[in-house]
Amino acid sequence: MFGSEVIDAAIGLFLVFFLFSLLCSAINELIIGHLASLRASTLDEAIKRMLIDTGTAGDFFQHPLIRGLCRNDRAKPSYISAATFVDTFLALVESKAKAAKPTPAGALPGDVVPAAAAAAAGSPVIANVASDVQKLREAVGALPSTDMQLVLRSLLNGSTNMDDARKKLEQWFNDAMDRASGWYKKKIQWFLALWALIVAVLFNVDTFSIAQALLNNPKLRASLVAAAEEIAKQSATNTDATAQQTIEAVERRIKDLELPIGWTSHANASAVILASPKFECAWLRAGETPMMKIAGLLVTAGALSFGAPFWFDLLNKVVNLRAAGKKPEPEKDAKQK
Repeated sequence: MFGSEVIDAAIGLFLVFFLFSLLCSAINELIIGHLASLRASTLDEAIKRMLIDTGTAGDFFQHPLIRGLCRNDRAKPSYISAATFVDTFLALVESKAKAAKPTPAGALPGDVVPAAAAAAAGSPVIANVASDVQKLREAVGALPSTDMQLVLRSLLNGSTNMDDARKKLEQWFNDAMDRASGWYKKKIQWFLALWALIVAVLFNVDTFSIAQALLNNPKLRASLVAAAEEIAKQSATNTDATAQQTIEAVERRIKDLELPIGWTSHANASAVILASPKFECAWLRAGETPMMKIAGLLVTAGALSFGAPFWFDLLNKVVNLRAAGKKPEPEKDAKQK
């Protein structure tokens, strides 16, 4: 019985961490992800490292296919699909190859050179690189960066047709985006830790106080376990929701659960509405010391910084473990009958 109570209390505590982690992630996305355009700057950095040459990268972002993804002429896109990247990159390689062709004897700069004259001048016509892998290989030599030429020749090695070449270029892009996602997560981790500390202090989410309340209050424990089981039935968190929608949904859920959080002048009060916490002088609950309060808030901040996906996965595992421990024993029931 005692073990069951501890597991239920752990489930309730993990649910609290999950909900407030969602809140921190939504705040981070609302402030950092959009206002500071951190996603766009990380994508810009990743593509510049891919293309090596800054001039080539600048031409890439000025291409109409890419500019069409931006909200204005000065902004950079925050997302580019692999197919769009390859289409833009092939067009860029072709344009640079055409610009680098030598002018046949007797022709003036800017003249339209017929294909036959260009071939006679010793320069094959570079066109339709998007449909001819051999022409693409020839066009690669026109890129200004020798390092970029080496990268592309290695990627195109063994490609017998453009389908193979496109797959390799798309994989190159996807691998780079995986690294960029890692950079982005590292960058926002510091911000998440900051929001976690602010949220823990602002709403008085004290791990020790909540754990004690869960162990001593069967009704509260049962309500949080029921909510956790409901959330665990979902296959994943709702990634389509906007940051504002996530904040509103978490706020409603926390209000419904009546968690022992918030600042109040009454030391034994059970909960304070999330939207209007009261910051008053009597901030310690019965039996608490200042060091316990500070430690409880810091533990919460540390837990929230792990992120909502971590607590969602852990919550699912513990809920499934609890359900597995309560399976009926059909053979024993049958013998009794």
